[in-house]
Amino acid sequence: MIAAKAYIQSRWVEGAENHDHQNRPLAPPSHGARNDVAPVISSHWLMRRSSVGLLVLLALTTAALDARADPTLEVIRTDEAFECPDGAELLELASQVQGSMASSALHAYRVSFERTSHVYRAEIVDESAARTRHLEDVGPACAPLGRAVALALATMWGTEQESPAPAPAPLPRVAAATPPPPSPRGASRWLLSAGGGVALGIVRSVAPALVADSAFEHPHFSWALGGLWIPPQSLPLAPGAIDVHLLAASVRGCAWVLEPTHLGLCARVLGGELLAQSGGYDFDGQQSRTWFAVGLEAFLQGPLAPHLRYRAAAGALAPLRDQSFSIQNVGTAYTPPPLGALFTLALELSTP
Repeated sequence: MIAAKAYIQSRWVEGAENHDHQNRPLAPPSHGARNDVAPVISSHWLMRRSSVGLLVLLALTTAALDARADPTLEVIRTDEAFECPDGAELLELASQVQGSMASSALHAYRVSFERTSHVYRAEIVDESAARTRHLEDVGPACAPLGRAVALALATMWGTEQESPAPAPAPLPRVAAATPPPPSPRGASRWLLSAGGGVALGIVRSVAPALVADSAFEHPHFSWALGGLWIPPQSLPLAPGAIDVHLLAASVRGCAWVLEPTHLGLCARVLGGELLAQSGGYDFDGQQSRTWFAVGLEAFLQGPLAPHLRYRAAAGALAPLRDQSFSIQNVGTAYTPPPLGALFTLALELSTP
């Protein structure tokens, strides 16, 4: 540009010097002037080449940006959810949410759509980082769920580079006291029991009674050998009285339900000796007779402490022979009814 300006000024100065000859034709530029124009033309040509190169570089850069691969996305749709967006639609929706964020996604994703009844469900899995999102929507169409999935995808693209939160430090382990192992359910054991109770209608209307048993127990059934003792009872009969007591052996079989408290039934057979002794008469004496009875018993049995239990029972006894207590030529002191009762409460000690 400087050379061109100098050329024009040279032309203008030359015209001024020849002011008296205005009508003289202008002389063609000298060799020096031509040489001044040459650098000007060369400079314009170099500027054009630089502009063209810059445009080509911009075009290549834009093409490279446009050619970046979309995130790897696999979409699975069941037949009932086929109206849900496919991969291309999800990419377009997600890119609208996050702009160019899709171009920075490096992980592989899998989206599964399904429909059950009136509920659309979607599962988004980041297969590179093992992240999963679950979405669902109740509605007539899948479009709202598709937009929600696109938003979730865009959010997951933007958090790919975030480092996972450090796992919390493990809490110190505190050794818990180990309880003693429970007894095996299939184990058998021996029991020793002793207790007392009330006998009704056996030797008198109401009499105390003592019981003792040795039992073999298996899960849900047991059998026992024991004894029943009713201490001497005085039956007044003027002018004296009759003392009566009973000592009998017992065989018992039981079955129950529930654990560890047992609720069950027993069948019982008793056999022994019934003793009677008179006193206060002219001629006192004593007499004994065998005594047999059968009975049914209901019981409740439960733990009190390790190897110690309680047993409460109520049963009916039916003597096999009618008995009465009387003095000849004086009268009868007591005649037991055909059915008596026995109520007992005992403590049981079991083997380990």
